[in-house]
Amino acid sequence: FGPPWVRGFKAKEQRYLRLEQRMMEDCVRKNRVIDLSGSGVHHPRALHRIHRAALMIYLKTDATLRRRNIEKFFRRPKPVCWNGLFHKEDTETGKQALRRLYPELLKVRAAICEKFADVTLNARHFKKKSEKNIEDFIAAIAEQLPS
Repeated sequence: FGPPWVRGFKAKEQRYLRLEQRMMEDCVRKNRVIDLSGSGVHHPRALHRIHRAALMIYLKTDATLRRRNIEKFFRRPKPVCWNGLFHKEDTETGKQALRRLYPELLKVRAAICEKFADVTLNARHFKKKSEKNIEDFIAAIAEQLPS
């Protein structure tokens, strides 16, 4: 839906968020794995439903990985839902505001994810896809579950 400073962004963002919320609320069933997008945090009612019905796992990024992900985003920006958190100052361009605010958006999202997480794992440990890594991932989750 484009950069947040262009005409029509808010309407497109709201349409996307409505569809995402409906999908999040519809997917709460037993025996499912749900991988939420970053904008999933903008749906507290759906997050509460999922939290009551499922085990929520948060893959927390350390400062190094966060910086790398931020720079990757700026090299190839993707559409992002801001849910009212994007505010361009009169003295800055849209791109300058994006560079200033994107790290803040990630902090807000991280705080919400941590609040809802039943299990928090270091994302760096599970970056590579392999059968052993899947086994390690499941073991790391099991370690944090109550006995």
